[in-house]
Amino acid sequence: MKSANIQVHYYSCDVSDAESVQQTIAEIKTNLGEITGILHGAGVNTPKLIQHLDPEDFIATLAPKVKGLQHILTEINPDYLNYLISFGLIIPETGLKGEADYGLANEWLGNIIGEFSRKYPNCRCLNLEWSV
Repeated sequence: MKSANIQVHYYSCDVSDAESVQQTIAEIKTNLGEITGILHGAGVNTPKLIQHLDPEDFIATLAPKVKGLQHILTEINPDYLNYLISFGLIIPETGLKGEADYGLANEWLGNIIGEFSRKYPNCRCLNLEWSV
């Protein structure tokens, strides 16, 4: 039996940093061509009761999940994209003590995926909403 010749390429960046995303995606396109699929699982979850949250907490929680996906979508050509899958949670629907900012981040993530799906119906889009 002949074994498959599989090449693995690793790229890494801080998705909350627009410049880092831009540079990394440019490198990917140069080395591998257009991006045809996105699996977005970035996120930060630091549970804290809502009365103890400050604006910086919200920004830190929203940055990788929401801004990160926005940065990625800004840099890709959506006409080449076959699928866009993100990892959300069901917290926006059910609630969970200490998860107001994370619930918000997941709600906005789902909204971005839904909007993208409507705008690009040829791309299969899914926001996996699961429970902790």
